[in-house]
Amino acid sequence: MTKDGVQHPNYWGSLTQSSTVRVGNYEGEEVHAPFKALLPMVEPNDIVLGGWDISRLNMAESMERAQVLDWGLQQQLIPYMKDLHPLPGAQRDASTQSGTYRDTRGRTQGTN
Repeated sequence: MTKDGVQHPNYWGSLTQSSTVRVGNYEGEEVHAPFKALLPMVEPNDIVLGGWDISRLNMAESMERAQVLDWGLQQQLIPYMKDLHPLPGAQRDASTQSGTYRDTRGRTQGTN
């Protein structure tokens, strides 16, 4: 609790956003630079998560089918994930072993 009320953590206080690194001296004074200016980093607001899958299920249905996350956590995430769909993936047509692939839209494509 602070004088401004309850504060919650965010990425602005993290190492990549607020730390500085000593890079040398200039005329007897220490010179510091922001850590994120020395290494190329993505701004946290620019990160986009995504993925590919051969399934046509939405992310909430996939999450339920995978049974990886705790049930209570799944229930909390469903409203955020029910409208998300993975990008179409490719799957190998194992019946031919010819190197052809069928994407999730049913199109057959060869590989060379």
